[in-house]
Amino acid sequence: MSQRCTFCSYVFMDVHILCVECDPKVPICIRCFSRGVESLTHKNDHRYSVVTTEFPLLCKTWTAAEELKLLDALLECGIGNWGDIAKHVASKSAKECESHYLQHYIYAPQGLLKVSGDPPRPLLCSQQQADMAGYMAARGDFGHEFDNFAEMDVADLDFRHSEDTLDRELQLAMVSIYRDRLRERARRKWLVRKHGLVHPHKTRQSWRRYSTTLGEATTALLGRFMQLLLPHDFDFLCEGLHSERLLCQQVQLLQESRRAGLTRLDSMALFKQCRRWRTAHRPKHTAFSELLAHIKNEASTQVWLHKQLVKDASVDASSPKALGRRKAPPLEIEGMPGCEKLNIRERELCAGLRIVPEMYLHFKGLLINEYEKLGSLRLANARAIIKIDVNKTRKLYDFLLAEGIVKKEIS
Repeated sequence: MSQRCTFCSYVFMDVHILCVECDPKVPICIRCFSRGVESLTHKNDHRYSVVTTEFPLLCKTWTAAEELKLLDALLECGIGNWGDIAKHVASKSAKECESHYLQHYIYAPQGLLKVSGDPPRPLLCSQQQADMAGYMAARGDFGHEFDNFAEMDVADLDFRHSEDTLDRELQLAMVSIYRDRLRERARRKWLVRKHGLVHPHKTRQSWRRYSTTLGEATTALLGRFMQLLLPHDFDFLCEGLHSERLLCQQVQLLQESRRAGLTRLDSMALFKQCRRWRTAHRPKHTAFSELLAHIKNEASTQVWLHKQLVKDASVDASSPKALGRRKAPPLEIEGMPGCEKLNIRERELCAGLRIVPEMYLHFKGLLINEYEKLGSLRLANARAIIKIDVNKTRKLYDFLLAEGIVKKEIS
């Protein structure tokens, strides 16, 4: 756990300097740092950080340096030899070393740090993992690559037994195409990582502020510029367009206020309040008010009545009662998590009821468990277990009965 100075090989366990510009980072002792020692790669004007271990780590009475000394002594002397361990630590007694080790490392060890939400770590075969294209945060990579089977086209190439020049050129062309596909795969990975597109929910939240000023259509088109700009430049472009629209709205408000006769900024708040009140209390046009407006002229009254009759007839013809309720289209479940576990009839049922495969498997398991517990299953029991639309529950229950998975009570 100790480190050596890069220049004088001095072993230190206390305060030292770490160069943050060199790669890998160069540890330097205080003496060499004060002398300004340099090497071919490290210069004394590089940025640095001071590394110290004089701070409490597991408890307030033990510093991080003492924790390191305790662990080094345990490796050297072995557990139980507390007298020699205390001599190695120097600042603690044998009893203190024993009680501290047993309390913080054996009996009540502190758990691991909380799993960070960024990058996200979704469960396997979950909807979130499917939305994230199989991203695995621990590896920093994707489980399912873009153009995942590109290697299959070059797996059987063999240059050793290729004597024909044309055949060799054909294989080289296939390798060149394969390299282009790898470059496209790497480019897409770079876009997802650098622009922070791994988590779709956070991406939608960050873009929501632009849709209020630029509009949904313009915001959707902006995403294409990610392929052309670096992340910082793309953010600069979006913020610039956002600020430009805010300025236009502010200028428009100032022009409208000036046309209304306002000359002071502090009057704009009252002006906007009055405008909102006037809009809310504006008289609404009704059929009776329109009839009163045309009643003095008999010809215009007849024209107005004819328009109302035509309007009412068109409304009645296009009403839900006349046309019937529109049926929702089937849900596209191909590629969803759990879809591969369903047979053809179950897939048709999920698509028709618009239920994702994971939820169907969950509901199916609940009903089967209830059936095995009671020996039979009634529709009322199914509706009490599954808290969804009663019509969907009925169709799901009838499907399980037809498949012979469950049986209802024989009266």
